[in-house]
Amino acid sequence: MPNNECIMCGSDTHPVLKNKVLSIKHDNKMHEVSINDLPTTACPTCGSSFASPEYDYIVRDALRTHLELLTPAEIVSLRKELDLSAKQLAGHTKIATETISRIENNKCVQSKSTDDHLRKTFDMLKSKQSISSIVSQYPKANQYCQSTVHTSEIASNTSDFTDYEAVESQYALAA
Repeated sequence: MPNNECIMCGSDTHPVLKNKVLSIKHDNKMHEVSINDLPTTACPTCGSSFASPEYDYIVRDALRTHLELLTPAEIVSLRKELDLSAKQLAGHTKIATETISRIENNKCVQSKSTDDHLRKTFDMLKSKQSISSIVSQYPKANQYCQSTVHTSEIASNTSDFTDYEAVESQYALAA
């Protein structure tokens, strides 16, 4: 609203913090979400109330908290921790780069299934990094892994390591 004028009557408006309980539909279910100190603009003349520019962002954050979904900041942090671009994360998850961008920029709230998929992908990629780090410390194990299993398959195909103790003793992996 330009110049803080009420769009209904033209009078001056002022900022107001409100406590609200919103009914929000997400993943085809209704959720009651409580939000304290939600910034709005009110007109004392006609009583109209208007959402502030940050209203949608605050509501989406409150919904994520209510549903225990990853926040945009958490997704960006995990992605950067793994040294991935948004495009690379999209490649690993098969989620469109544009969707990753909308989630990271708080333009939409991911579904529970998308959130679960992101969490599993982050866990798998962290495990892959850990395994690669460990394997690289043991040259014979590294040779074994390169000759039998591509490193990218280790985290997703653990059946090749069902006899881990045999592999460990054969290559003296124990410190």
